[in-house]
Amino acid sequence: MNKNSRTNDVFEEIPAYPKPPLIKLSDPDDLSEIFEGYGIKDDDYAKKIVRRAIKISGLRSYHKKLRNTLEDTMRKTNVRTPGLFAPAIAATLALKDENKEQQDPIERAARLIFAARSLNCDLISGRLTPDTLKGQILEMGEYPNLFSTNMVIDKKGVSVFKSKIVSKILIVFRGNYYIVDIGDTSEEVRLDKLYSTLSHIVRSEKQIEHSEREQMTSDEYSVGVLTAASDSTQISAFKDMQKNKANRETLNTFNNIYFTICLDLDQKPESYASAARLAHSGNYSNRWYHSSFQLVVFGNAKACAIFNFTAYLDGNVMMRSGAEIQSRALTYNLNEISPEALGQLYSYCKLELKVNKRYIEKASAELRQLEDKQQSTFEIKNIGQKNFRTLKLQAVPAFIVALQMALKNLTGKFIPISQFLSMSKYRCMDLSVVKVTTKEVMRFVEYMQKDQIDAEKARILLKEAIESQKIKCRRVREHLSLDDILTYYIKSRGKLFRMYIFSVMITTLRLLRKKNLIDLKKGGYEVIVSHPEIYQQVPIVGRPGVKFPGASYFALHYQIWDERIVLTFMQAVSAEISNAKLSSEINNCIQKIFSLYENAYSSDFLKSLSDKV
Repeated sequence: MNKNSRTNDVFEEIPAYPKPPLIKLSDPDDLSEIFEGYGIKDDDYAKKIVRRAIKISGLRSYHKKLRNTLEDTMRKTNVRTPGLFAPAIAATLALKDENKEQQDPIERAARLIFAARSLNCDLISGRLTPDTLKGQILEMGEYPNLFSTNMVIDKKGVSVFKSKIVSKILIVFRGNYYIVDIGDTSEEVRLDKLYSTLSHIVRSEKQIEHSEREQMTSDEYSVGVLTAASDSTQISAFKDMQKNKANRETLNTFNNIYFTICLDLDQKPESYASAARLAHSGNYSNRWYHSSFQLVVFGNAKACAIFNFTAYLDGNVMMRSGAEIQSRALTYNLNEISPEALGQLYSYCKLELKVNKRYIEKASAELRQLEDKQQSTFEIKNIGQKNFRTLKLQAVPAFIVALQMALKNLTGKFIPISQFLSMSKYRCMDLSVVKVTTKEVMRFVEYMQKDQIDAEKARILLKEAIESQKIKCRRVREHLSLDDILTYYIKSRGKLFRMYIFSVMITTLRLLRKKNLIDLKKGGYEVIVSHPEIYQQVPIVGRPGVKFPGASYFALHYQIWDERIVLTFMQAVSAEISNAKLSSEINNCIQKIFSLYENAYSSDFLKSLSDKV
């Protein structure tokens, strides 16, 4: 074990916070979720084949033993690695602007660093108010992954390394990398000294003569691009880098980064949407995506935060962390700095890595293929939670119904929608995914496409569609699915035994396909959506500016605010419907749902839907 490692746990146990309960295990004879996930038809012969596969693979025996080792298994097993293709995996949050007349980006960067340190100290001491749901404390074990947590690629493969070192911040400016040592958490960070250090680094880089910069090779200047590349490219590149002794020493420093702050001072985005896009996919050379948590500050002091999902930072954890850091940053004031203070700097050093140019070129080509030049973020104005509340409709499932209607209208067919579910009311639980395209949802959508509809009947069907989603989500949240247990089982086995398990799975799928009992098109995601918690300090969340290889149609982050809905799309690699058309049709379908209540309420009431709170 590395001497700097603080833990191998994915979910860290923080003594100051009580543990939520453990989730129950699914019934090993309940094959419904596996059948749905793999597109297997509900047939007696199919059940016989799959049950046989479960037995000979050893999964049934593992299921029995897991009851006694569940917490330890989930706490220590990372099911997300390798997960290195950062633009499709990491998520970006735009942070709310500060209401100041003069915007100094260096000052904002310094205060954000100060705020992040404050959050870390309050977390490990238990002073941070825990997440709760109906009075129950939720799992807090992902929050430590914000700090000193980094992706590592070595001869053993890809892993997430958690370091004891909490002093080394990575500063990235114009593709150059600096380590600034601010001391450990027992030492007070001086804001003026931090400001002076950042200013000094920026001035030093700006003083490099243009002729000298031209002499820098692309592999020296664009190494950050590699941390955004595909799994295979990164694994090859970083293993190759480690053949060089100087590189190995430098990479060891990168592996112990506290967190990263990227100074994009040459860019001045005008909106939250453009800031999020530039932060996420507009400057790969000025990033280090192996760091679990990055802050990006632009020349006009707009700021964003980037979180690495593979390092076990889920959407709700991202949202609260971003909100906490933004709020805390406002409480620190940087008084006028004296000439004496300007001379006081934290110790820092510049990092260099030697990289074969062909890896940079390959990574750049991959990222160009992933680029999506169309607008990613849209806002549906004057429609939000207040409208759904007024009509006594639950906003999230009602929105899913509108999205399903829009897809049917645009494609002429039903496209299954899968939605991420937070499972943090249980201990050490990963996210779950549920297909929310239920029979009741499809029944409502089909009815709404008739030439003549009865509003009262439509309202009944709508409520059934909403209720069916709630029931399905509730069922998924009640237990650890057999599919998830299979994932833990595979991860826990050695290489040879994993090959055996995969061979059993492949043989089973072939048998089912031969009998026409599996629809391979139903496997995987066609549309995948996420609705993380809403915080005023975080106006936009998503992965803007890139395509999403993990879906057949698109991925979507949607947030239903009180008076607006914000949509951030990621089209599939082969996009069929433009983001603008999707956004417009979703808006139309929401309006059509609202129109069902025209005769149920007075016209004055309906007119006030966009005015009342």
